[in-house]
Amino acid sequence: MNTINIDAEFDLKKIENSGEVFRFIEVENHPGLFRVVAFKKALYIRKSENNSNEYEISCSKEEFDTLWKKYFDLNTDYKKIREMIKEDDEFLYNAAKYSKGVRILQQDPWEMIISFVISQRKNIPAIKKAVETLCQCAGTPIEVDLSQMGIKEKQVLYGFPTPEQMHNMTDEDWKRCALGYREKYLKKIVEEFYRKEVTVEYLETLSDEDLYTRLNEFYGIGPKVSQCVMLFGFHRLDSFPKDVWILRILEEKYNNNFDFERYRPYNGVMQQFMFYGSLELGRKV
Repeated sequence: MNTINIDAEFDLKKIENSGEVFRFIEVENHPGLFRVVAFKKALYIRKSENNSNEYEISCSKEEFDTLWKKYFDLNTDYKKIREMIKEDDEFLYNAAKYSKGVRILQQDPWEMIISFVISQRKNIPAIKKAVETLCQCAGTPIEVDLSQMGIKEKQVLYGFPTPEQMHNMTDEDWKRCALGYREKYLKKIVEEFYRKEVTVEYLETLSDEDLYTRLNEFYGIGPKVSQCVMLFGFHRLDSFPKDVWILRILEEKYNNNFDFERYRPYNGVMQQFMFYGSLELGRKV
């Protein structure tokens, strides 16, 4: 077992419940141990009992520094971002204070495109189940030995499938995923990426405005999904997804007059503070 120090605002449980990630879970029967599957690798991580900034990890320190440090966005100072919020913005100030430890993960853009199409009109447990089934149907197996975390257990997990792997899915595979009307959206998007009509690399070169426009051109993707993909997949931190919950907050707390200029270029981080803080506190913050 290896250990690393994380001297940053970082709360595994809050990240799990932030609504931005669907393959990040607290391991059943092992409180405090979290598993994340991303970029065809699996990481198990938990806070050390001996040091508040120390974490036990299942990978090497080199892998954590080269992959997971960026994934957790540990080079961004979220304390500094929170300090942009003054007490005169009472709702956001309290929501951000409660949300301390939430971060905007730097996830795989392709995975986010597919996952947020799946997410339409589904609750988070249902999204997680659908995404996991998709990975089992088409993803690359990842063999995991938990002995380094003190657990006598081996598992086989699955990476998120590539466009090529999804293109090769059978009708039975698609049926097993139980995606309903979303299936036709996904098949069309997969075909575009499979045929290289568009690539993640190309999308990454676009400005925020152009990226938003191009994402909206995909079959089955609208404004809210585009904003989610921009924020959680392309790490465009000013992107501000507006679901029913956020729209209600903007109306009830700000009379639809939220000052986006005040928090630019971190409006997306503010959105996460709003979402997590209000969700956890029953909109009493």
